[in-house]
Amino acid sequence: MNAICGFFVAITLSLCSYAQSSRSIYWPPAASEQAYVIGDSGRQIPSNSKALEIVDIKVEGKTIVPGQPFSAGNDWLKTFAVKVRNVSDRNIVSIRLFFSLPETKSGDKQAGFSLEYGKELSTGTDYGVQAPVEPGQEVVLGRNDRHYARDTEGIAKRSGITDFNTVIIAVSQVMFADTQLWSSYRLPITSAPTAHN
Repeated sequence: MNAICGFFVAITLSLCSYAQSSRSIYWPPAASEQAYVIGDSGRQIPSNSKALEIVDIKVEGKTIVPGQPFSAGNDWLKTFAVKVRNVSDRNIVSIRLFFSLPETKSGDKQAGFSLEYGKELSTGTDYGVQAPVEPGQEVVLGRNDRHYARDTEGIAKRSGITDFNTVIIAVSQVMFADTQLWSSYRLPITSAPTAHN
């Protein structure tokens, strides 16, 4: 009897370990670092300007390398945070990084969420007063409890899914202090960090 119980405990632990180690964050293979500014017509105009670079991506306090699988618990997206640096020569008043959840895909639609800074590009979650990000300055983008709960409940209502293994990094948007909008589908990473799992 003890041997059978031990067998089931081992199976359960290995299944839990497998489920926790199958997380990943990545860019789509076709994503380009080409940047765009938004013209008066609302059209994207290719630009050589730079605005942001990624300094670090963390989940549960551990550095994550895009494209490399990592271990994390069921509520891992609650701690998902991205540190970015202003690499432009202007103040940035608002940032919004979009992410999609491929496991929610239904037809041509899939759910997602965003990490935000500043009110101009936000989805209405109050983070209080956030000062402009000056050239060279770094900020961490995450979600507070209210923002996370709103996103999680909305995604669960639309898709019926509450636990996700994969996040795709989508578009990044920036608003400068002069109200010009900038976007890119892939941000450079300052160095190749080593994941600590």
